[in-house]
Amino acid sequence: MKILTPLILALLLISSYATAAEQDEIEAIRRAIELRQMAALNTPFTRPVFLELCQGNTRGWCEGYFAAIVTAYQIPESCMPVTDMAPFRYGSLWELTVSWVLSQPQDSRFTLFEAISATLADEERCPMGRMGYFEPREYVPYSEAELQELSHEGDMRPLNPVAAVYPAQAQQDGITGWAQVSFTVTKTGTVENVQLVDSDPPQIFDEVSLEAAAKLRFKPMARNGSTVEVPNVYHVFRFPPEEAQ
Repeated sequence: MKILTPLILALLLISSYATAAEQDEIEAIRRAIELRQMAALNTPFTRPVFLELCQGNTRGWCEGYFAAIVTAYQIPESCMPVTDMAPFRYGSLWELTVSWVLSQPQDSRFTLFEAISATLADEERCPMGRMGYFEPREYVPYSEAELQELSHEGDMRPLNPVAAVYPAQAQQDGITGWAQVSFTVTKTGTVENVQLVDSDPPQIFDEVSLEAAAKLRFKPMARNGSTVEVPNVYHVFRFPPEEAQ
């Protein structure tokens, strides 16, 4: 019995270590879920908590989040720093965002989306286009046709991508920039009420962007079986055009 006692104690000690490790893993998963939920709900984070994002078990969620932001808000990859050390797809934008957050006052609080958009604006990188917002339907469940309509509502992309004419003088002088416009997509998919929202540098690309926007065509938006107008659709024209970069 005296010989077996040290062995039993050793086994119990090993078992306690394994249990502690399992508990640590469970706690890490619980914390990752909590952070994902907070980020998805646009909860403002303190700097220390913000730095926990996109680490460990949260990294996969962040990859999807950043990919969605880059796609939905028309941010070309050429606007972001290029690095082989990024932790995930578009991780270079995450690293840039972290640098921006660390440069802010210690007691600052930001949602993940606010930090990303502020980083892009502060770095004078490409502007974020804005997608139209649609109120969700009040009834469930959805039919397959309704699900397709909802999917299309979040994908207001032109059927005929139009590149605005790069003004010859601006091209000759090496001037680059962008112009953001807004418009209404009619029931037939044409564009009307085209207006300039913002541009950089001012006036250089305004007219050609307004002209190009008027040529855009979209798949008519259907809701409850009928086509509807879609106001406040935003689009960004970049110079030089993306296909020329």
